[in-house]
Amino acid sequence: MKNLRKLICLIMMLVFAFAASGCATITKGRYQNIPVASNPSGAKVIVDGKEYQTPCTMRLKRSQHLYKVRIEKEGYEPTEATLRRVTPGWGVFWGWGNIWVPGVIVDWCTGAVYNLIPTKLEVSLAQQK
Repeated sequence: MKNLRKLICLIMMLVFAFAASGCATITKGRYQNIPVASNPSGAKVIVDGKEYQTPCTMRLKRSQHLYKVRIEKEGYEPTEATLRRVTPGWGVFWGWGNIWVPGVIVDWCTGAVYNLIPTKLEVSLAQQK
């Protein structure tokens, strides 16, 4: 009888832990990977003070409203792109699988409910004149 009680308590704790966590936080995470490619390759990519070199993948927080991305290479005109945060249609209703209020709060607080668009950057740099 004691073992059954412990088992029931353990199952209830696991169910609560699962229900209290955010569904999008688990499935998508707080960060989004944004691939960046340029023609020619080897361009410097600057976003939020971090530098990358194409081709690359930037790991950005989903919760930030806007990212200004600058892509430059010596002998070519620099270009800029903007990534913006959007809430997918399912995010408004929190998805059918995440009807538990604490899970919804976790998703919104961590930013996991959002997506960044565009989901990838492909840039052709123009040669300087």
